[in-house]
Amino acid sequence: MGIAYLNETFMLLSALSVALGWYNIRRGRRAVHRRYMLTASYLAAAFFVSYALHTFLVGDTSFGGPAGWVVPYLTFLQIHTILPTAAAGLG
Repeated sequence: MGIAYLNETFMLLSALSVALGWYNIRRGRRAVHRRYMLTASYLAAAFFVSYALHTFLVGDTSFGGPAGWVVPYLTFLQIHTILPTAAAGLG
């Protein structure tokens, strides 16, 4: 479970860095914006490596919640597969 928390930490810090980068570019602080956006990119890359390591070491996991939440969970999971793929193609 430790790697899963590390993954979450990387993604939360990456999202925070993007938000701070956006905040700073709106105020004309280009150098600060650039540092935050590069930090966000590094954290996202660290997430990817950590996630790949977790998948390699632990393997796939199944949904362990209530049966009524399976469809919303799988929908959420698919969105998180499609959007990054589209973003990678656009980026």
